[in-house]
Amino acid sequence: MDAQVTVVAEDVQVAAKARRRTYTAEYKRRILKEADACTTPGAVGALLRREGLYSSHLVVWRRARGRGELAGLAPKQRGRKPAPVDARDRKITELERQLAAMTGRAQRAEALVDAQKNLAALRVSVPKSGKARRVEMSRQLTRVLADGKSFQEAEAALAGHAAPTRVFQHPGTATPIRDDAWRNNVWTPMLRRAELRYRKPHTLRHTFASLLIEGGEALKYVQEQLGHHSPAFTLAVYGHLLPRGDRRAVDRLDDATERNPRATERTGSDALPNNSMEIHGEVSLPAH
Repeated sequence: MDAQVTVVAEDVQVAAKARRRTYTAEYKRRILKEADACTTPGAVGALLRREGLYSSHLVVWRRARGRGELAGLAPKQRGRKPAPVDARDRKITELERQLAAMTGRAQRAEALVDAQKNLAALRVSVPKSGKARRVEMSRQLTRVLADGKSFQEAEAALAGHAAPTRVFQHPGTATPIRDDAWRNNVWTPMLRRAELRYRKPHTLRHTFASLLIEGGEALKYVQEQLGHHSPAFTLAVYGHLLPRGDRRAVDRLDDATERNPRATERTGSDALPNNSMEIHGEVSLPAH
């Protein structure tokens, strides 16, 4: 007896291959925005469960956002990509711009100073008070300047050019010597040879006035030599140098009385009244 075999085919289902989930940049930015807005406990966990995410997603996406990578995942613009700018390059560019500006200002300031020096060297005018004055020279200074002038004339004759017309001028030229050149080439070496510390040439003016006052010259004469507008100003500046009197000055008044003792004696009608009653009686006498 033939046996009948029945084969029942089993229903086999093939599971689909799992695909890795991907997230767009816009989705990441939206989730991060919602996570940042969560302020109550458990709100972030509810968000992650709703979206089927893990906390590690938020960590990675936030780092990418901090680096600017999420913005870079946006639709790209066509054209050439801009070169990345280094912060050090920006700093160097800014420093170069500042250096160029300062260099320009320094050059303009230097040109202005040179122009002022040249103008001052060529300008001959009255003193700052606006009035001309006569400054007397000593016999020694007159001899020194005369000898210097003779020496300059001899040098000019040997060199074959005209004698100089100024006391101080540039060698070989007829132009006045500039202030800085005179200080560097004449004044400073002279102080060094005299073993004196450096001081401005203007201090000679105060030395001149001090020596005059020490020599007993009248304050009016010192004022005229310095060109001050009044003796009061000279007294305010140099009054501490004037000799101060002492008791011997008033004692000399007694000497004058001792030389003529009869000058204060009362004789006859020249006698002075002794008291106020006598003065009152003489004043109140009726006229005859």
